[in-house]
Amino acid sequence: MTDERKRSLPNKQKLKANQLFRILVQFTLRVYLHFAYNVKLENLELLRRVEPPYMLLPNHMSFWDPFIINCYIPHTVHYVVSDAHFRYPAKRIFLGLVGAFPKTKFVSDVETVKSILRVKAKKGIIGIFPEGRRSWDGHTQPLLYSTAKLIKLLKIPVVVPILKGAFLSLPRWAHGRRKGRVTASFSLGFTSEDLAGLKVNEIFEKLVQLLDYDEYDEQRRQMIPFRGKRRAEYMELTLYLCPQCRSIGALCSHKNDFVCSQCGYAVYYNEYGFLEQKSKVLFFRDIHEWNCWQIEHLGKLLRQHVTDRSKLSIFEDHPVWLYTGNKTEPPRRFRLGKMVLYRDRIEFCTLKQDPLIFKIEDIRGINVQDNEKLEFYVGETLYRFSALSRRTSALKWLKAVDILQKTEDPQLTASPPSAEGPPLVADPHTASDPAGVAEPLKTDQQKAR
Repeated sequence: MTDERKRSLPNKQKLKANQLFRILVQFTLRVYLHFAYNVKLENLELLRRVEPPYMLLPNHMSFWDPFIINCYIPHTVHYVVSDAHFRYPAKRIFLGLVGAFPKTKFVSDVETVKSILRVKAKKGIIGIFPEGRRSWDGHTQPLLYSTAKLIKLLKIPVVVPILKGAFLSLPRWAHGRRKGRVTASFSLGFTSEDLAGLKVNEIFEKLVQLLDYDEYDEQRRQMIPFRGKRRAEYMELTLYLCPQCRSIGALCSHKNDFVCSQCGYAVYYNEYGFLEQKSKVLFFRDIHEWNCWQIEHLGKLLRQHVTDRSKLSIFEDHPVWLYTGNKTEPPRRFRLGKMVLYRDRIEFCTLKQDPLIFKIEDIRGINVQDNEKLEFYVGETLYRFSALSRRTSALKWLKAVDILQKTEDPQLTASPPSAEGPPLVADPHTASDPAGVAEPLKTDQQKAR
């Protein structure tokens, strides 16, 4: 059997779920989730009016999202799931029993489309998360345009569940849940008749509107307490850039506090999910605001490196285990070393071997698995990077690669270098660009919150 044939096997699996197993799992999880997460429902009667086949396109706020939704749907939902979960026999068996099928994240996959068409032909329900990944900050992530193309192709109704409170109940970076309230609100996004008269771009624009959600905007209206211990622990997996000194990777959490080890800047993460002042200033009220700023600042830093054709490193992490594998098998441990980011490549360095070079332009399907492991493909080979410290942010690598892949080298495009402001430097906490400095919030705003 050829390697190409082996790699396609997971998508060839049977799509018929075991109904007895599904009902057992559904009943067990419904009881657990109801008490653990205080699940409430809005407009559930919609699911009694819409007959399969149809598409289910939820927002993606927490690990439990598909389970919460499935507990209240009387039919099997065939979810498109990351192929990373199918590399392990136990997970592959479980996902097969509930009717899921695999797809490589952010990589075109013809076999996945074929599986979806088979589900439609059997009058099933197709579950897809249009964001392609869970939210890191409680706000809807950019949607995949290919989802709109698929909606147009299938021409079946689209149900959109919006999960509220799921992020604050179990933030992606957290290791423990908080007891508050999770509400699943169902709406009919498109009918078959709607889709007949819409173009793909119109479908995409409406889908963006339907899935637009900010957990913190909702929380400001509801102000529901989410009680738990060590609420800030592992927040550095999401927030990696200090707004005061602009150090990358110097932030660390302890219980409910979040502190920069370089400059001492500190905030308190309260039971409502908001940030409170512990230093002289408060730069951001919530994690989404902070994340938006750090992405903007990181983008300026990286684009300056590209414009200057800098040979300096941008940031690094060590020690890190490198694993290698492929689409269908668990990755195997390969080397322990140091990851270093440059404007055009990632280098993986060890003491004894020559560094491995991964050109930014060759990286595809980059994503974060298990909240702290960076994965991507180069060719058909899968590479996984796992830092020894579970507090090392893999998200900053994902964002950096994404920005660099969208940034054109000015010498290659013959465009003049940017003349806006002083240059940013490799060590971000020594930079002097005033446009990159976060502005502290005003005192009256702090009190109003």
